[in-house]
This record gives sequence, C-alpha cells and structure tokens, in this order.
Amino acid sequence: MKPALWKGVLFAFTVVLSVFFASCELPAPPGANEIHYDGPFYNSFYFPTATQYIGAVRLTPTVLGPFAGRSIQKVKFYLNKKPSTLAIQVYDEGTTTTPGASVLNQPVDINALSEYAWNEVSLTANPVIGSDDIWIGLSVVVPATTTASLGRDAGPAYADGRFVYVAGSWTTLSLDGNLNIRAVTD
Repeated sequence: MKPALWKGVLFAFTVVLSVFFASCELPAPPGANEIHYDGPFYNSFYFPTATQYIGAVRLTPTVLGPFAGRSIQKVKFYLNKKPSTLAIQVYDEGTTTTPGASVLNQPVDINALSEYAWNEVSLTANPVIGSDDIWIGLSVVVPATTTASLGRDAGPAYADGRFVYVAGSWTTLSLDGNLNIRAVTD
C-alpha cells in the first residue's frame, strides 16, 4: 500500500473510532484511583417533602474492571448543606435498579465535614473489587429547612449515576445529572 493511501486509511479509521466512542454512554474517565460517573459539582437536589433519603451510584463490572483486586479505601462526595446525619452505605450486587445486601453502614461525624465542598471519608471496612456490582450510597437525614445536601453534576445523566431511595422505594433522579459520589481505591 502506498504511504499516502495508508495515511488516508489510518485517518478514516481514527475518525470512525472517534465518532463511535463519542456516542458511547460511558462514565466520566476515572482518575488514577477514583471510580465515578459524575463531573464537577453543578448544583444540589432535594425532595420538598422528604427529610430522609439515600443517594447512590451503581458501579458495574464494566466500570470496576480496571480496578479489580483493589479495595475501596474512601468515599468522596460533594456536600452542599450539612444534613443532620450522614452515613456511608455500601451494598452488594442486586438488580439493575435496586442494590443487594448492605455490606457497610458507616455513620460519619457531621462536624468533620465541610459545606459547599468535596469531602473524603476513610472507610472502616474496605470492600475488595471483584466481578460484581458495588453500590455506594449516602444516607442523609435533613432538617426541613436544609433539604439540599448532596451534590450533582450538570449531566449528561448516566443510568447508574443517580439512584435515590426515598419514601420506601428506589428510583432515579428526574434531573439531568449524576450524583457527586466517588469510590476511591488504594
């Protein structure tokens, strides 16, 4: 094949790959040790009538694959207003819309957290990443006057980046965006 023709074929192949990958719905590229779907903080969300809820992300084997064998050391999240209480929840694989059994329920000292900022909390137990889903959630109780606690990005929304448990059932946020919740590995 002539060099000019080879360069043209390579260029066309590169363009096709770029278009293909731009159209795929993949999570935001993780940092060296952060697993997440979200981008930078954009806003918070709230439920006008709910004072207790869980915001969670479902990390699938596709997303977790590059981190297999590592353990989750911390959870990083954006906190808008401080809730009355906050606990980190880690769940086993369940269904595509509901987490499995709880493997960690870790209360967090509210006084150690910063408002309007990213916070990182070390876990007391460190789940090892295998071949199953891992759900990471934040359970909050908020006063009626401070309902907007957890942060979210501006989107686009990924199916597994915006679960909420409110009023006794799991659903997804109706807003375009993903929760600012990240798993941090070793």
